[in-house]
Amino acid sequence: MSSIKSLIAAFSTATLLALAAFVGFLAATGRLNAERLNLIAQVLRGELAGQPAEAHDAHAPAAAPPATQPAHGQRSADELQAQRDHERAVRTSAERALRDVAAQRELLEQALGHLVREQERFEQSKAQWAQTREKLQQQDRDAGFEEELKLVSKLPPPQAKEHLVLTWKKSPADAVRLIKALSPSRSQRILEQLKTPDELQILHELLEQLRKLDVDKLAPESGKTSGDTGH
Repeated sequence: MSSIKSLIAAFSTATLLALAAFVGFLAATGRLNAERLNLIAQVLRGELAGQPAEAHDAHAPAAAPPATQPAHGQRSADELQAQRDHERAVRTSAERALRDVAAQRELLEQALGHLVREQERFEQSKAQWAQTREKLQQQDRDAGFEEELKLVSKLPPPQAKEHLVLTWKKSPADAVRLIKALSPSRSQRILEQLKTPDELQILHELLEQLRKLDVDKLAPESGKTSGDTGH
């Protein structure tokens, strides 16, 4: 019930607002006079409920006859020609736009293909340069190592030992390579100089690396260490 009452109240309020707006519109446009205001009051009181609608406003102006509309599809030849011209222009513009898009796509594909080829050439060139640089660096390392080997071979054992220890701390692999390239007698005299606890630890690890190198050399040939015997 409360919902129904709310709806009725809202409808009544809307009706009053609509009536007030209608009256305001009539007054603003000059269409509201004393006679019409009295007629509205009679309608609100229900006094004209049974009277025909034609008698409510005897002074109302007659409605203007509807304007004559042209029949559907009846257009002049000029209008038809103008429409055809417009459609032709639109079609021509669309075809031109499609051709432009196709041409731009072709240019884009050509540019993309060129870019891909340039990228492939660049990658090949970069790989070749990397190989060349690696070879040059290897040659430099080999030349430098040969020079280092000659100098260490001529150094007194204590100085050669100091060089070996510093090389081990910087690069154990280079130290192993150096001691292995020296003659066995020269290597023995240098290794005998390793006496402190830290130097003995270096000696132990260095000999361990040399042993692993010897095992790796034997493994591909026979799959056995030097202690293995065949049957």
